[in-house]
Amino acid sequence: AVSLFCYAQGTTMRSRVYTAKLRPIGNSGVDGNVAVFASNDETGVIGYVGYAHGLQRNLNLEMCGTANNAQGCGVHIHSGTSCFDKATQGGHYFLAPVRSDPWRQNRYITNGKGIAKFSGIVSIGTNNVVGKPFLVHNKNGNRVACGELLPVFPDDLPPPPPPPPSSQQQQQQQPPIRARTIVYDVETLPLSNSGVVGGASILTNAFSVSDLVCFFGKANGLEINQRSVRSAIGGGRDCRATDGCGVHIHSGFACTSVGSQGGHFYDQNRMKADPWVVTGYESTDQEGNAYFIDCVSTGETSFDQRLLIVHSSDGTRVSCGTMEQRTDENALSAISAATTTMTSGSFFSMVAVVAS
Repeated sequence: AVSLFCYAQGTTMRSRVYTAKLRPIGNSGVDGNVAVFASNDETGVIGYVGYAHGLQRNLNLEMCGTANNAQGCGVHIHSGTSCFDKATQGGHYFLAPVRSDPWRQNRYITNGKGIAKFSGIVSIGTNNVVGKPFLVHNKNGNRVACGELLPVFPDDLPPPPPPPPSSQQQQQQQPPIRARTIVYDVETLPLSNSGVVGGASILTNAFSVSDLVCFFGKANGLEINQRSVRSAIGGGRDCRATDGCGVHIHSGFACTSVGSQGGHFYDQNRMKADPWVVTGYESTDQEGNAYFIDCVSTGETSFDQRLLIVHSSDGTRVSCGTMEQRTDENALSAISAATTTMTSGSFFSMVAVVAS
């Protein structure tokens, strides 16, 4: 296991944000989108969140993989440089000091329409994922969709690649499109005497869906060894209270009081239910540290100066910060318009896999 934090009060978490349009490999018919957040704390922890459709319907984990291929239902960053073929895609991407493959447990399930919504937190030994292929595998472990991770901000762009051979020119993906994707960073500081601090990076207009917001962050100073009842891994008994272990965007503009913080931020006229009910961190370690990642459809499209609030296991508000827009006005979004209708509520159920 990795030590998740060496985190001081007053330090803002600013993740590099990458996106990829997942396109079918061969005639698989599988496509989708993914966002990857690469933390700036030099631990090599990344968070990913996305979806794919066109997969086999009603898959569960027991149905995935074969005796000869353990990659069934897998979603992974690969070590190669392009999606052109297996050779250029490479194998699972991780570097020293990570010794064993951290991607083995990162898998999805599908619903009755063949749609998989996936997310995870993985220690890969590096935060440099620019240009890496993100792969989706089918039930049998075959590679069925791929996209190359491109940065939202141009200061993370790699050097331009050499021109492809003429035989590959027709195989190249379409260039990224410009979209009004905004990235926010937030530093959360203690409320009352909680001692809880943290930070997050937040992607709005995610996958070109105007009210979809995706976020990745961390907090420390929380209660130790908590396992949420909402944990995708299962077996949790903690965080049963309303807002227990929650992480939410709130409607207010100041952290000074409960009144100024407001409630969960969403359009109550457009949303049938509160989409923030099931979002939060799934566990804490022996030092009270937690990572969190999710995407939420809110019905709202403007997030300037809103608040990110972290709750303890009993639902108490313990840390708060204001969302500040990144100042680079030339942000480049590499995501295309989603082709799947997004459902209301918490868009993803996080699978926390932090391993070394």
